[in-house]
Amino acid sequence: SQLLTGGFTVSELSGQFTATEMFNASVSAADMKIAFDNGHYTMTHIKTAGYSLSQLLTAGFTVSELSGQFTATEMKAENKLVAELKADYNVAQLLAAGYTITEMEAGAITAAQLKTAGKTASELLGVYSVARLLVALYTITQLDEAGVSAEQMKAEGFDVDDLLNDYTIEELLAHFTIAQMKEGGVTAAELKDETKTVAELLGV
Repeated sequence: SQLLTGGFTVSELSGQFTATEMFNASVSAADMKIAFDNGHYTMTHIKTAGYSLSQLLTAGFTVSELSGQFTATEMKAENKLVAELKADYNVAQLLAAGYTITEMEAGAITAAQLKTAGKTASELLGVYSVARLLVALYTITQLDEAGVSAEQMKAEGFDVDDLLNDYTIEELLAHFTIAQMKEGGVTAAELKDETKTVAELLGV
């Protein structure tokens, strides 16, 4: 402490004193950043010395510099956004840290990345559009189970034959014509079961 006030810099003293000794002498995190940038202390030395994540972030240490010593959970506690962390922490780590699907989407994490991390269509629907879930290669069955309607699937360009395995004829009839149902492979008998009349079926 007396040496520092006497005009020596942290970098000049780094060969003689450990990071812990610097911390105990109340050397600021900002001064330690200068010494770090000059290659005198490693991030491990600085963290072990006792400097907090908050102090280090305020001193100008970057997420990339800190990510090897601090978790995504600790970063979240310091109000770091997904966009600030995604280059240094993977999607699984960000989810484990407690970031929400909404926060992930705001950080430009794709539906495909979340699918790879184990998230279901149900968990993403409402934040990600049906179109984006389809790009992420969620199946029609998965989207149906997530509550995506036949009407929504039709809007994305799907035909009766695409949807017949996952949606009921009743659900499809609400959004497709009898002609489209026939083209999709639905039989007259199946349509009769849905109370369609002879006149309606003859109009096909």
